[in-house]
Amino acid sequence: RDLHSFPTRRSSDLTIDKNVDKLVSMVNILLDISRIESGRMEVQIVPSDLIKLAKDVGEFLMPQINAKGIKLIQELPNTVYAYFDKNLIERVFINIINNAIKFTPNGGIITIKCAAKDDRALIAIKDSGCGMTQEDCGKIFQEFYRSHNALNQKIEGSGLGLSLVKRIIQIHKEKIWVESELNKGTTFYFSLKLVQ
Repeated sequence: RDLHSFPTRRSSDLTIDKNVDKLVSMVNILLDISRIESGRMEVQIVPSDLIKLAKDVGEFLMPQINAKGIKLIQELPNTVYAYFDKNLIERVFINIINNAIKFTPNGGIITIKCAAKDDRALIAIKDSGCGMTQEDCGKIFQEFYRSHNALNQKIEGSGLGLSLVKRIIQIHKEKIWVESELNKGTTFYFSLKLVQ
């Protein structure tokens, strides 16, 4: 058969596929949130190298970072051992860094830092993106919440990722917070208990 006689995929089919993928992702996040809230999620909090995990996630997301010409700065010590569930904290890093990529303009900067403070490892993920109002900062971890600024309306998202991130940190009995200013970027912080 002539190649031209095969049916081609219409743009509407591709749009449907994309929307199905978004719905599947949303359902999976909601299921994870439900498992956490009901205590049905299996959690293994053990001593692990937090720096290795942070660098592995940075490497994993490098194609998206490079695609926007973003500079990734990792101000990290060689090793920091803390107590955490590797799979869950990996999701925390991926969600926050993905958000930073989305909201940082081409040629911007994302910085990942980690420092020991008392008996805690403090992680900071900073971007040079559009920033948020103080009102947004107070609501950003709520399910389905999305900032109402003009840029945010153009960027796809379910408003669930940060809600899941907060619950994961709460499982670890730790804290997560955000500092931001409009047009001056955003920094997410979270803590984990250090291995002494």
